[in-house]
Amino acid sequence: MQTIVHETNFGPVALTEVGAGGVLIVLLHAAAAGPHALVDLAKLLAAAGRRVWLPALAGYDATGPGADLDPVAAHVRVAGWVLDAARADATVERVVLVGHSMGGLVAAKAAAGRDDLMALILCEPIVLATLARDDPALIRDAALIDALDAGVASGNPEPAVAAFVAAWNEIAWSALPAEVRQRLAAGAARLARETRSVNQDATPDAVWATITTRATVVHGDRSPALAATMAQNLVERLPRATRVTLPRLGHMAPVLAPERVAALIERATARAC
Repeated sequence: MQTIVHETNFGPVALTEVGAGGVLIVLLHAAAAGPHALVDLAKLLAAAGRRVWLPALAGYDATGPGADLDPVAAHVRVAGWVLDAARADATVERVVLVGHSMGGLVAAKAAAGRDDLMALILCEPIVLATLARDDPALIRDAALIDALDAGVASGNPEPAVAAFVAAWNEIAWSALPAEVRQRLAAGAARLARETRSVNQDATPDAVWATITTRATVVHGDRSPALAATMAQNLVERLPRATRVTLPRLGHMAPVLAPERVAALIERATARAC
């Protein structure tokens, strides 16, 4: 496994690579997570004979923060550059794009209008634009983000971060290792910016209709009901999409159950061949 920082016309992009083979799997991470959260999943895919790229999205690791764009747009720009780099690599035969949570939204937006992807796999994508703007779930999410902003402003973000984590994840805040809690609390300002950008994303249905890649939209049955609603809404808007429910798993399945998610990615890749 090696990480190379590439210079682009919009700043540096850190890209970690593991494995080899003609099929390249690009993994886009969730908010507050960073690419390291998907390393176990990447290693399993590499062991199965896949080449895997783990880009750091805007503001993570050595990738530039993309201050000229809102967070989601900056992440989509990074993802687009990665996909263009894959297309230019003569050793890459086919590309599978995988996104988790915020990374699922980024992956879908990056895939729009492209015809060079073999498969698109979206794990619990946060596609709030598929909801009505007055949907109570959207309003509750905005309130959690308001609390994050208030916590950052007061210098005590941990309670708001804990509430946000509890709303989306199957792991209690107290069950997380102390170093993870500290890292999440320290990154509260970035989490607030990113989640507000996700919450306010207004991708129109016409954009979803341009995603012609065969797509698999995944959610866990232990996730909030909103995850299943968004998955179904997106499947209804994508031209070639299948919804898959992972039993006994929640929002963090790619991190906590990488073996099962790797198997799902392999199945989806085989169907697309």
